[in-house]
Amino acid sequence: GRLSYFVLAMIVAVGAFSATAAELHVPQVRLPLLKTPPTIDGEVKDDEWAGAARMERFGWGGLLSPQEASFWVGSDGKELFIAVVSETPPNGKILSRVPPMPEDGDARSWLDDSIEMVLDPLHSDTTGKRRLYHANINSRGAINDTAYLPSGTGEAWRGHWRLASKVIGDRWHFEAALPLKDMGVTEADLTKPFGIRVCRNWMQNAAGPPQTEWGAIAGAFLKPETMPLVAWDARAPVVQALQLHDPGKVSFHARVAIRNPHAEPMEVKVAIQCVPKNSAPTKLDQTVKVAPNSVEIVDFTGSTVAGEEVYGAIQVTSLDGRAVYYLRDFNWKLERPYP
Repeated sequence: GRLSYFVLAMIVAVGAFSATAAELHVPQVRLPLLKTPPTIDGEVKDDEWAGAARMERFGWGGLLSPQEASFWVGSDGKELFIAVVSETPPNGKILSRVPPMPEDGDARSWLDDSIEMVLDPLHSDTTGKRRLYHANINSRGAINDTAYLPSGTGEAWRGHWRLASKVIGDRWHFEAALPLKDMGVTEADLTKPFGIRVCRNWMQNAAGPPQTEWGAIAGAFLKPETMPLVAWDARAPVVQALQLHDPGKVSFHARVAIRNPHAEPMEVKVAIQCVPKNSAPTKLDQTVKVAPNSVEIVDFTGSTVAGEEVYGAIQVTSLDGRAVYYLRDFNWKLERPYP
C-alpha cells in the first residue's frame, strides 16, 4: 500500500507504562511448521489451528486488556497464518464502514474495528534485505499496508493477502494468510526467529484501551526490541494457552495445551505463576511427558483476591531450559471495568 500519515503517527505511538511493565518479557514462541494449513474462510476452528501457537487476550502498557480475545500464529513454510477471535460490542456489530480501495490503494481501515500486524521476518538479517511490514485490516478486507526500512523510511508495499472475516455469535472471527515470498523470505530464513506483532483495535468498546497487542511492553509500534519472537523448529511441540480464567469468573485459571506432533515421546518443563500484589503467590513447576501425536493439558489455578492486580507468567521450555517453546507474562486486573 501507499505510505499513510496515520502509519507515520503510529511509529511514535507510546502507551502508558504500568509500574511493573519494565519487568515484563518480550513474548516468545517456538513451534514446528504446520503440516496442513488452515482454511481461510472466516471461521476459526480449533482443529484447523491445532498446529499453531495460541495466545489468550491482548494487552497494552503492561496490563492485559479486559476484552476477551484469542489469537493464533503459524506457518507452513509457504505462508504466514494469523487468526483472531475477539468479542464484539454488546449489539454484536463490528464497526466496518471503510470499503477496500481499488488498484491496491490504501484504505483508512484504522477508522474501523481492525486487526493490525507488524511483521519482521528477517529479524536478524544484516544484508539490507530486512523490512518491517505493517498492515491494518478491517472486517471488510480493507487494507492499509506499508514496508519500512529498519531506519523507519517507508516504501509502498502490498501483500497478496488471503483474508476472511465473519461475526459468529458474539465473536468476530478473522483469518489471514500472507505468502512468505511477499516479504522476501527464503527457506534459509525459516531457521531464524521472526518478529511478529499482532494487535486488535477496538473502536467502540469502552471496557478497555482502544488499541491492544500481543507484546507486553508498549512503545514505538515498529520497535523490533519489543516485538514478540516466533521461531520455527521441526523438533518443538505446539503450545496453546486455552484460557486464563473460567468464563464469567474473576479468577486466574490457566489451561495450557502441549501438543506433541512427533513420532517420539517428548518431555518439557512447564512453569506457571500467579503473583498478586498484596497476597501470597501461587506457582507450578512440573515436567510434562507428552506421548507421540498426543496432547497434554496443564491446569493451574492461582490464588487471587478480588480487586487485586496480579502478575502472571506462562513458560514452557525444553528440559535444559535452552529452547523456549512458549513465554508470556503480564500484569492483570481481574475485574472487568464497566461499561
